[in-house]
Amino acid sequence: MSQQIESINGIQFVGQYCQVTCKPVREIGNLFRWNADFESYSVGSESGTEEEQIAFFIAGLPDEQLLEGHTHLHEGQLFVHWVKLRDSCVEIAIGFLLPEFLQIPSNCEFVEKWKYRYRKLEVELYKSLWFLIKNHSSLLIPILRDNWDFPFESSLDLFKQIVREDIEGEFSCYLFDEYQYKANDIHEIAMLKRKNHKGQLTKEEENQLWELIDKHTAKAIWRERLILVANFLAKQQVVGVEEALKSHDAIIHKMSKLHIDRHRDSELNVYKQPSHYVRDGFYSRGVKPKWKA
Repeated sequence: MSQQIESINGIQFVGQYCQVTCKPVREIGNLFRWNADFESYSVGSESGTEEEQIAFFIAGLPDEQLLEGHTHLHEGQLFVHWVKLRDSCVEIAIGFLLPEFLQIPSNCEFVEKWKYRYRKLEVELYKSLWFLIKNHSSLLIPILRDNWDFPFESSLDLFKQIVREDIEGEFSCYLFDEYQYKANDIHEIAMLKRKNHKGQLTKEEENQLWELIDKHTAKAIWRERLILVANFLAKQQVVGVEEALKSHDAIIHKMSKLHIDRHRDSELNVYKQPSHYVRDGFYSRGVKPKWKA
């Protein structure tokens, strides 16, 4: 859990694997310009094996540069969200290299078990996407190049962008002048994803699912394109692609189930984001007037 510490050196937002020290530089109306120093645990290697490079990249998300030049810092809550997400990314990175890191300890309490299970699924999700790209790059990349402006020099660069869009897409919403997070929307997304996995989603529900996802995250453009091309190859009966997609879908299904458990079980409130909104640089808990939670 992250904590906020105020001192003569400024305000520190301290997580398990990272911290941000902020100093107000000057006031602009009712907002502040900040200087921030970042410290974070490093995982993997920038120039090691592909897996080590992936771990190094994930452990560096969300990028500190996302916070540069912004006056709308929501009374420090933006740093709180950044620290929580960076802590999660460090754990994903460690788990990517060392699967035993996410083994559930025998004495682990129920609440902690949820975190281990979810983090393990996040690792499995990224590994499934990486293996899909790595094992079928000779077929996937030419089709991606032919259909879209493909700015990547390698399969690894493509994968990194997919991960960046996934992780930073959620965080980037807090950089808007106005953003609303509605807890029931997130629960509804999880419910609809489970129905989609079971093949029970109506066209109306499919439209509702994408509308809700668009409202709460930036578009994961390159993952959508990758899955679209992979589905095309699966229909062409390319060996291994259909199995890889089924594995990917099964992981999404399990993650949605854990989202639903979190919403329903009061013991898991520690991992639950309450409804909140930001507007004109200020963060408020609860539901904006005339909204439904």
